[in-house]
Amino acid sequence: MTITQQTLLECLEYIDGKLYWKKPTSVSTKVGQEAGCNNNGYRLLKLNKQFIQTHRAIFLMHYGFLPEIVDHIDGNKLNCRRNNLMVGVTDAKSTSKRTKILPAELKDKILPFENG
Repeated sequence: MTITQQTLLECLEYIDGKLYWKKPTSVSTKVGQEAGCNNNGYRLLKLNKQFIQTHRAIFLMHYGFLPEIVDHIDGNKLNCRRNNLMVGVTDAKSTSKRTKILPAELKDKILPFENG
């Protein structure tokens, strides 16, 4: 089962770049507890027996879709504030995932969302 925007919004609350459980999804999760753990510099959480990086979950919660690459504008993997996330595009001439922010393409996809 794929993790959807609806599932994320039902189970998690976004506050200032972090996700907190709104309802327990396993015996190890508690309401109000920060979701996930650190893994290779990224925050990673488990939902419906699937893992998703926190920055990707926040992007999906906010925009309603999940691109192949979600990148951090400032390069800080733990700064998952939604205004620090961008769609990444792989440059055919390089292996770098860091590219320009694409706000014009995302503008019509923004959904109502609270808390910065």
